[in-house]
Amino acid sequence: MGGFQDREDRVRSGTLYGDEIERDIDMGEAFLSSDKNQIGPNIEFDGTEVKVRITEDGLVQVVGPGNYEREKYLAFIDQMLYEFMY
Repeated sequence: MGGFQDREDRVRSGTLYGDEIERDIDMGEAFLSSDKNQIGPNIEFDGTEVKVRITEDGLVQVVGPGNYEREKYLAFIDQMLYEFMY
């Protein structure tokens, strides 16, 4: 998953859903070469693959797994993302 904006070609902005969107034949290069407004990485954390949505406005959302507990979310933010926030 990822979003892009300010592109100069026919498709100027958009949101792409799926895995490994940068490898997509039609939109992969467009995504890679554009300004991102959100990304959706899969991050290995504490033995679990965590699907995250991070926006340019600072929203950090755990998309999966769906039953992710608050304590694990806070530990994820503290250990994985806090250093990039400041």
